[in-house]
Amino acid sequence: AVAFSPDSKQIASASQDSTIKLWNATTGDLQKTLAGHLGWVSAVAFSADGKQIASGSKDSTVKLWNATTGDLQKTPGHSGRVRAVAFSLDGKQIASASYDDTVELWDATTGDLKKALAGHSGWVRAVAFSLDGKQIASGSQDSTVKLWDATTGDLQKTLAGHSNWVWAVAFSPDGKQIASGSHDSTVKLWNATTGELQKTLVGHSNSVRAIAFSPDGKQIASGSHDTTIKLWDATTGDLQKTLAGHSGWVRAVAFSPDGKQIASGSYDSTVKLWNATTGELQKTLTGHSGWVYAIAFSPDGKQIASGSDDNTVKLWDVAKSLKVSKLLGSTVGSHLKFRTWREIKTSEPVSSLKFSTNSQYLVTNLGILANTQSLISESLENLWVGNQWIYYGAMPVFLLPSDFEVGCHDVRGDQLAIGFHNGRVLTFDIDREKLKLNT
Repeated sequence: AVAFSPDSKQIASASQDSTIKLWNATTGDLQKTLAGHLGWVSAVAFSADGKQIASGSKDSTVKLWNATTGDLQKTPGHSGRVRAVAFSLDGKQIASASYDDTVELWDATTGDLKKALAGHSGWVRAVAFSLDGKQIASGSQDSTVKLWDATTGDLQKTLAGHSNWVWAVAFSPDGKQIASGSHDSTVKLWNATTGELQKTLVGHSNSVRAIAFSPDGKQIASGSHDTTIKLWDATTGDLQKTLAGHSGWVRAVAFSPDGKQIASGSYDSTVKLWNATTGELQKTLTGHSGWVYAIAFSPDGKQIASGSDDNTVKLWDVAKSLKVSKLLGSTVGSHLKFRTWREIKTSEPVSSLKFSTNSQYLVTNLGILANTQSLISESLENLWVGNQWIYYGAMPVFLLPSDFEVGCHDVRGDQLAIGFHNGRVLTFDIDREKLKLNT
């Protein structure tokens, strides 16, 4: 899991190595390693004021951390693995979902357990607060969605209708609707007040693992194991578009803050950017070597963070990747320009992530990552490393030191990163305007 702090200055990433890491979202520097969990950290979230971080772990605990100092403040506990955590918008409460079949409600300041919300008869896999903080929705392997009063902890409604596990839940921005995605291949829309089933959105041919409302609440995006993303009208339930292009299960979807773009992450190891109106594929961001579990836009919409089974979080520059796409398709010739970017290595797969509001941090299931460099865009084609040389096509352009034995390399955006067997990493920033190569 990854998440940005509200001011976008920090990223938190959570990991299977039992830690959360805090990163500077501008430089990519590691600021803090939050150690204390005894098992895989599967969920992480910032409070609305950015002062606290909540993490949930396979060790059955929720931990509260000071986002500035990294100090552990509290350790509330479940009796089963914690699958998801969510802060209320005012930052005063934390809800945690667990494999002990409960949702627990915590005071974010004191760390005291306020309520244990018992009622599910299966693992709770998803939890969300309404924007006004008055309700909590939880999705479970018992095939139901439950609505809870966030103040009293009372069960308000049980939304029954799915015929299999509920993987994802989301409130509409106005809090009037809840969308749920299920292993039964459907998306269901519910009235958040009455619990009434409004629509069943049928169209996917496999499990629905990800759900997102557009910022204006008019659209819903769903990602599925059928390898597609579907766009639905949130009022009528009509299918608007099917976004086909992935070759693996779609595990994460997110709308840009302006609602004009959708990002998707897939088991095909790619992130794709789509036009939310036309459904047109705008860009395929390649670079991960493992399944992409999590996707988040920064609050300003300029960056995307992706978390993967390859144990990295990658940060992408949305605008520049689209501009470079046009450049590579033009007839002006080949220009090289290196820009800085960061690939954040993690010890275990990142399965969820979220940007802080200032885009400078990512909160992940493994911890908090800082995002301090400009991000990844379109890779430079034909740039490669061999025999101690950096090549562009067949042309050698730079000779590496002989005592630096190349172990691996990667090209993202306008930057080349090379890892050496001596444990060092070099990054090269290529200026397309100054270096013109004819191959």
